[in-house]
Amino acid sequence: MFAFCTSALGYSESDAGRRIQAARCIARFPDVYALLESNAVTIAAISRVASLLTADNKDGILSRIQGRTLDEVDAIVAQYRPRAALPRDRVDRVRSLASHRLPANASYQDIFEMLMDEFLERKDPCKRRAKRVLAGERRTASGAGAASIKPR
Repeated sequence: MFAFCTSALGYSESDAGRRIQAARCIARFPDVYALLESNAVTIAAISRVASLLTADNKDGILSRIQGRTLDEVDAIVAQYRPRAALPRDRVDRVRSLASHRLPANASYQDIFEMLMDEFLERKDPCKRRAKRVLAGERRTASGAGAASIKPR
């Protein structure tokens, strides 16, 4: 189904995944189709709550997500699956801590690249060795001992 959606219908991989997830949700809960058809919910919203829906909670969740933005739907999902909120909270925390190094509207890619650079600075043995060599050269060239060394 995924290959058909991407190659024959021309959907992006993420769009195909959302549509497949929504279709499977409709197969389990046919009343979801009426909500989509009436534009009460979006395919993206359905794809975000599909894994939460059961016969017992579907009416409550579906009524809560009608007319909501995706951020609001994410907040509803987080109430059922609290760890789903964790990454966004952590990204926002990183964004605020690195505000001096990142623009205010930094994308996830900008944040990820900054974190990768920071990680490599700290953990890459080649970079650590190069730092030690540079620090050693600076110490010998400008250290207190450099001026007091007298040739024999």
